[in-house]
Amino acid sequence: MIAMRFIYALLLALLPCTVGSQTPPTWELLPNSPTHGYRFEDLEAVSPQVLFITNGSGEIFRTTDGGDSWELRYSDPQFRYFRSLAFVDENHGWVGLLDGGDVLYETTDGGETIMAATPRISGPLPQGICGIYALDSEAVYAAGAIIGGAHFLRTLDSGVSWTSLDLSAQADFFIDVYFPDRQHGFLTGQRSGKVIILGTDDGGATWTERFLSTDSGEWGWKLHFPTPLVGYVSVETNGGAGEGSVIKTTDGGQTWQRVATPTRSMQGVGFVSEQTGWYGGRGTAHVTTDGGLSWTAIGELGQTVNRFAFFGDSLAFGAAEQIWRFGKVPLASEPTEPSTPTLWIGAAYPNPFPERVLLPYRLLEPAEVTLEVFDTTGRRLALVERGLRPAGPDELIWDARDDAGNPLPSGTYLYRLTAGTMSATGRLVRIRPER
Repeated sequence: MIAMRFIYALLLALLPCTVGSQTPPTWELLPNSPTHGYRFEDLEAVSPQVLFITNGSGEIFRTTDGGDSWELRYSDPQFRYFRSLAFVDENHGWVGLLDGGDVLYETTDGGETIMAATPRISGPLPQGICGIYALDSEAVYAAGAIIGGAHFLRTLDSGVSWTSLDLSAQADFFIDVYFPDRQHGFLTGQRSGKVIILGTDDGGATWTERFLSTDSGEWGWKLHFPTPLVGYVSVETNGGAGEGSVIKTTDGGQTWQRVATPTRSMQGVGFVSEQTGWYGGRGTAHVTTDGGLSWTAIGELGQTVNRFAFFGDSLAFGAAEQIWRFGKVPLASEPTEPSTPTLWIGAAYPNPFPERVLLPYRLLEPAEVTLEVFDTTGRRLALVERGLRPAGPDELIWDARDDAGNPLPSGTYLYRLTAGTMSATGRLVRIRPER
């Protein structure tokens, strides 16, 4: 009976969440948002409460209440162009510049002060950094720039040292970078006037072409993956009338296809699920609810939306000339166990899987992370302890072995990923390759 109750509870948790005909929440312009004459260049959401934004005027702002109020943390006396940022927690982060010279800066006090990190870069120096992505507290990746060639940078020791790779033989420049885990990553930008998307399966040591557009006068701008399999790249064309496009993958970035959009020259792209997402940039923003097959113009998100940040399917932020919010931010004052770390878990990948499966997740506070795997009778087969993990995106890998180290047969398994006192459940299917 205990086993049956356990399986029943797990199966209920595994039922897909659907919105049916419900009207999703709309975007709201945050009334106390800072304003920039052009746009905010980047946005980093460390948690639903803590966000950072930066702009081309050398400013860094922070909110600690989900965007209801903002504090100017840094104002550059040289008025330099701050293009990108990434934070691993509310204090530690990096800022990328477009001005040449010192193009990478680090902060350890939430942006109040910044220090040059460029001297720690070994290899060819970029002339600018357009994109930075923090995978976890140690692994951070950067790319750029639209001025100064195509470079990929990474640190695997929390910024103590950085390595730079010149990829000018494969691209003219890069705008954005994304890594779902330490082995796999993507770069997008331009080659010979066309959108280029590169992929790596060895942590960035080597890169291969995954997509090259046939049209000229365009380039890839922003990368966003709502799930491990489905991802999008916005396409910038520097103005002009007529039909535009986004580039979409449904197989984890192995192949990409062009999806038509009503307008050209779009920059920000973000999806709250595989089907529902938005794009905008140099003009009216649009929304799709069918994975990009059709788009509808909306009045929200302003004229220059450039970056999105998402927490599950009910909370998002968008950076344009001001900051927009989608959904409701959970407040620490609400009686919902405010001290409990909140867990968001993405789809297992690949699933079905042959040998190993990756479980992406995001912690909103530091927490002890464990993974339990059960058979369909409720008997626990494996316990994987990840240990104390910092807030932010992370992943856990299961090698399909039980606690004794024995490989498990093909079949269906149930799992529970626990962070602190919060947990999420799911279903895994193993298909062992034939020998």
